[in-house]
Amino acid sequence: NLDSEEGFQIAKKTLLSAGGIFTAIKEMVVGLPEQELSPDRKPVCLELLSSLCMAQAQGLEVQKALMTSMKDIIVAKLARHADDLFSEVMKLMQKGNMRNLWDEDWLS
Repeated sequence: NLDSEEGFQIAKKTLLSAGGIFTAIKEMVVGLPEQELSPDRKPVCLELLSSLCMAQAQGLEVQKALMTSMKDIIVAKLARHADDLFSEVMKLMQKGNMRNLWDEDWLS
C-alpha cells in the first residue's frame, strides 16, 4: 500500500533487494556457456531486470516527492534520475537478443 510511509519503504526496499538479487545471479552465471542458459538467465537479461528494479525504486521516490509536496527542484532532480534509469532499461531491452523477449508495445 503506497498510501503510507511504511508502504513506500517496504516497496522501495523490496525493489532494491530484487535488483541486488538479479545482480548476484548475473555474477554467478557469467562465464557459463551461453547455450546452457535460458534467455531470462543470460547476463544481459539479468542486468536489465536489475536496472528495471532500480528504476522503479527511483520512480517511487518521485511519487513520494510529489505526494509530500517537496520543492519543485528536488522533484525535478529525482525525476531526471528516474528518467536516466528508465532510459538505460530501454537500451538494454532493445539489444538484439533481448528484443524478442518483450512485447513490441513495450519497445515503442
